[in-house]
Amino acid sequence: MCCQHINLSCIVYKLRTAQHSLKSGIVHPIKATALIIPHPAHQHKATGKLIKKLGVPVISCHIEGSYICMPLWRKGFRFGRLRVTLADLFTADDTKTLDTDEINRRIDRRLSGADTAPPDKPFAVLRARRLLEGLENLIYYCPFCEREFTLETEGNVIRCTACGCRAVMDRCARLAWFDAEGARPGGETGAPLTVREWFRGQSEYEAGRLREDMEAVSAGVIVRMPGDNGEGVNPCGAGELRLCREGWRFEGTLRGERAQLFFPIEAVPAIPIDPNDNFQIYSSQFYMFTPTDNPRACSKYYVIGECAYHRFAATPQMTIPPT
Repeated sequence: MCCQHINLSCIVYKLRTAQHSLKSGIVHPIKATALIIPHPAHQHKATGKLIKKLGVPVISCHIEGSYICMPLWRKGFRFGRLRVTLADLFTADDTKTLDTDEINRRIDRRLSGADTAPPDKPFAVLRARRLLEGLENLIYYCPFCEREFTLETEGNVIRCTACGCRAVMDRCARLAWFDAEGARPGGETGAPLTVREWFRGQSEYEAGRLREDMEAVSAGVIVRMPGDNGEGVNPCGAGELRLCREGWRFEGTLRGERAQLFFPIEAVPAIPIDPNDNFQIYSSQFYMFTPTDNPRACSKYYVIGECAYHRFAATPQMTIPPT
């Protein structure tokens, strides 16, 4: 066996880091012979410019199984198997000869999986008894009756209390669907076969409901912010947060004083969340919002906010990989 040492550098994003600090943090360590880009959900259009500036080979990294071993919808992690696939994306010559638009197009295709062959067989992640518990904190939309917040989970099963349909996850992270009588619906129903497909369908559902004359979406929220010394995130106020086509508006109190905040839609391309707890908006400050009526609605504001960005932002800087 022959082993070769390659000097690699990887883009790592740290939450609550200012964008100018992030950019300098990327460019400074690039004295490597190659650059690894982990597969994110979206990519910024400036990625092509960055890659062209660096002029080094680029390798993509696709990790399967991590969202089951350490799922976003519940705390903690479980032991399981991961499959990591590294693949060449650009050579150093490619980064010099291709324009930035073509670089971004190729990245989008790689993120969507359009230019990679499907695996020979399903990837068995793990054996576990509670694979789906907590998924209702991230998924709130039933694909059959289109009701919201009617899902409940137990073990490896998720069920809609409104229409009675349910899905069971197997050890390959695939969903098998059953109706209220226990029969399996036909393939023409379009039922999602993975959590990823279900979440994408949920986003398409919300995007289809957005209109040019969008009515404002509002929620009562508790606000948390970092302390004066930058350590810890503590409750500091409350009020009403509204989303309209122009952006997000907050009216209420912050640190004992009346406050009004406005975040333009172009300034909020992505909304990080902690399901069933909070969603976050970053500007010159870091704000963490918790809905007072239904903390599970964090996922809904997260989805609607990102759909509104792609619908109403004049010049969106984030792209969604094609399906």
